[in-house]
Formats: sequence, C-alpha cells, structure tokens
Amino acid sequence: MAVLGHRWKSVPEMPIFLIIFSTGIVDCATLASSRIGKAETARNNKAWLADYSNFADITENRFDIVCLFHVLEHIINPKPFLKSCAQMLSPRGRLIIEVPSFDDPLLTLYDVPNYHNFFFQKQHPYYYSASSLNRLLTSHSLTVEKMIPHQRYGLENHLKWLRDGSPGGDDKLKEIFSGTEKSYQTSLERHGKCDAVIAVARNS
Repeated sequence: MAVLGHRWKSVPEMPIFLIIFSTGIVDCATLASSRIGKAETARNNKAWLADYSNFADITENRFDIVCLFHVLEHIINPKPFLKSCAQMLSPRGRLIIEVPSFDDPLLTLYDVPNYHNFFFQKQHPYYYSASSLNRLLTSHSLTVEKMIPHQRYGLENHLKWLRDGSPGGDDKLKEIFSGTEKSYQTSLERHGKCDAVIAVARNS
C-alpha cells in the first residue's frame, strides 16, 4: 500500500475507507470498513472498525476510498460487483484496485514453465493486464485516472525461479544482488513488466 501513499492527494484529508478482502472464488467479497482520522486513538480497541458480510449491510455514508487488493481476480461476475463498488463511492471518491498482472516478467520476459503452473490458479476465474483492466473499468462507467505498474518481487526471487523453477528466497543471491534490487524493480515498472498492476478510478 505504500506505493499509493503519495497518490491520494485528490481525496479528503480524513477519508472513510472501505477495504474489501476475498479468498477463493466468490460472487461477492467479504467487506470491511474503517474510519480513520479522529478515531485513530481508538485503534487499539478497534472501535474504528466495522465489519460487513455483503454490500446490503452497508447503510452509512458513501466512502472516499474503496480498496480492492487482490480481490477482483477472484470475482466470477465482475459487472455487478464493480457496480456495487461504484455505488459506494462519495462524489470525490476513488476506487483503488490491485490485481496480479498478466504482464508478470516471469511469464512475459523469462517464460518460466514452472511459474505458469504457479501463476494460473483455479480460484482466479480471470486474469488482467494493465490494458484489459483499463478496458474492464471503462466499460463499466468508470474513469481510470492512473494505471500503475507495481513490481512486488525482486531479482533474488526471479533468479531463484530461473535456477530452481520454484519460489522462495536465497541468502546468497540476496547478498550478491542487494544493491540492485530496487533499480531492477524500478526498471520493470518503467517498462510495464510487473507482477501487479494498480488502477485508480472514479465514477464517470
């Protein structure tokens, strides 16, 4: 989430968040709403947190930010789901969506056979690239303000996949390439070859 911190200047100073989580294949994700700002002091007691099981349970005001972090790829029918998310937005609200990217370098640059089996999972009925996510959102009356390539894993992880065909870290590789991790990830993001993509959208 840190990658978005400096990109939220267009939302109110004390926004109301709706954060949506999901596991498996679902028609509607589990919902969690949190109010931040003045309620910060109550954080330890979780007085700032309200839980919902579906959209119909939400009766409070619209949300300034609705976040979907690795949720959309689990949704069987994205049309009504995105419509519900859009209806939850305040007039200045933003929908922030992060999904695994079909432009993942282990697929598109290195074409690691074992990674194909790792990447494509039954609980993901859909996969998105930056372009297909943009088309999906615009076709559902959302205006995409930013499309942000985001690389979560670095050179150490990629070399491990290329060498062993499996995920995980390697202490020796980490030591050797510690000085190049950031520049490697930044270069991948600059060329749009990333394992995740983040969209920032609003109602049209």
